[in-house]
Amino acid sequence: MLETADSLKQKYPEVQPGILQHFAVHNPKDLEAAVNRMLETVKSLNQKYPEVQSGILQRLAVHNPKDPEAAVERMLETADSLKQKYRLSTSNNAIFNS
Repeated sequence: MLETADSLKQKYPEVQPGILQHFAVHNPKDLEAAVNRMLETVKSLNQKYPEVQSGILQRLAVHNPKDPEAAVERMLETADSLKQKYRLSTSNNAIFNS
């Protein structure tokens, strides 16, 4: 599995190593097809959500293959909620940026 993931690192340097290992374990028969599907999903998500880092989109695409867009939306809603919560509770604290 690690040898396969290592060879894929060279072919797909933009993909996080942990994701390649995940595919090597869970999709051993059609590994490259799985990586390519994930990359297509990430490309599509990146166009809609350019503010989200590619590595985060990769993880969401891998762990939520049926509806990765809903996973991104949930993550963004959670992030916004946390920003609001901590912006309000620390509004006088100079450590946090507004």
